[in-house]
Amino acid sequence: MESKRTTIAVIALIVLGIGGLLAVFVGPVIWTGHPDLTKPLPGPPTYSPQEPVADEGVVHIATEEYPPHSSERLKYYGVNCRIITEAFRTEGIEVVYHFLPAARAYTSAQYGHVDATTPWAMRESRKVDFLYGEPIIESSSEHFFHLRGTGFQWDPVEQPYSDLAGMRIGAVTGYDYGEAFQAAEEAGVITVERVLEVEQNFRKLLSGNIQLVISESRVGEHILQTHFSEEDVVRIAHVPQNAEPTEYDYLLFTRKRTTSPALLEAFNRGLAKLKASDRYDQYILDLAKGEYAIEQEDR
Repeated sequence: MESKRTTIAVIALIVLGIGGLLAVFVGPVIWTGHPDLTKPLPGPPTYSPQEPVADEGVVHIATEEYPPHSSERLKYYGVNCRIITEAFRTEGIEVVYHFLPAARAYTSAQYGHVDATTPWAMRESRKVDFLYGEPIIESSSEHFFHLRGTGFQWDPVEQPYSDLAGMRIGAVTGYDYGEAFQAAEEAGVITVERVLEVEQNFRKLLSGNIQLVISESRVGEHILQTHFSEEDVVRIAHVPQNAEPTEYDYLLFTRKRTTSPALLEAFNRGLAKLKASDRYDQYILDLAKGEYAIEQEDR
């Protein structure tokens, strides 16, 4: 009996020791039905959904690696972030960006851990959790990227999604690619494999693990030009995925914070001032000139 008690005591000490090490190196693990939003975001500390913004004159925005619109490795953090930063600056508000995977950037704002998130398209379902600011920039259309020489053809007007049966399509977790695509995916008409970043999908495409990548054309082209060799880039072609009307990128303000309406109004005022000047047009022109593709080595 004494031997059994000793064994149990030793096991208990081992478990407690492992738990202590985990607490030191990993931090507390909290199991919930939602993504773990208790861990701090990169940069300045964030706040719980119940608390007001603690930094007066600062807006915290969760975004993702979505070049050339937003990226921690681009000049001005990309064209969208430049427009947002300057719009708030005209109203005397500083912007702090938190770069996260797309799905976590969205839920961080959804649950009120940050003030807002970008860039997102207009979707009615999102209005339950967010207030939409005025459009930041016109986005390019979604395209299907595919390997040349495979005989792939796609007409978004004439062809149904059932024509893509048997093909594996690479998409990004948390992205909404429009009502028709989402419905086809949910119904099992198409096979969609989702990952955290577009770049991962292009690597899967080049290795033959998937047959298509769906991505906004401007984003896909930028990622190919900056992350892949010329030999790989010339192997890939792309065609429009849909024939939907032009969409725009938006800054979404969480409904979990009482400060959101005031921040939204400040952003809209600042954006209107930019557009009334020549600065907004210059930022868009810089995009066409490739100004935002300059990697910042000194950061």
